[in-house]
Amino acid sequence: MRFIIAIVLIFISIGCSNNSDIEEITQVEQNRVKDISFTDKHGRVTIIYNESHVIDFVVWMKDLDTDEGYEIALVRSDGKGGVVFGPEENLEIKLGRIEEQTKLYPNNEGELYVSMLNPERMFIGAEEVRMIVRTIDQKAVIESFPFRF
Repeated sequence: MRFIIAIVLIFISIGCSNNSDIEEITQVEQNRVKDISFTDKHGRVTIIYNESHVIDFVVWMKDLDTDEGYEIALVRSDGKGGVVFGPEENLEIKLGRIEEQTKLYPNNEGELYVSMLNPERMFIGAEEVRMIVRTIDQKAVIESFPFRF
């Protein structure tokens, strides 16, 4: 009986110490390039943090609904702001198109490839930043894994 109880306690302690559900925050360093994945959708965010204190966020996504509009936002976890991708003059659009300042639409193959420059001051000091992609009607939300600078 003691043996069975000991085995059960060992399995419980192993199960409780499993950290696989905890998301690790990726550190993005100056003069480096980092790729961050989306948690539930194919695609990635490439972050280019250069020495001129400008951060280039390059977003590539695939398998999007071609009839749906999307909004891309960088959101700080501390609630001290963020930024929405747009308007068109602030973006470099390689695949897809933009309408009404911030509505992004994928190409006919469901791909969206855009980038936007942002000053580092928007994100310095944030515990965590995520890229969030929402459909215009807010029904679907796609998030990146967390990162910080």
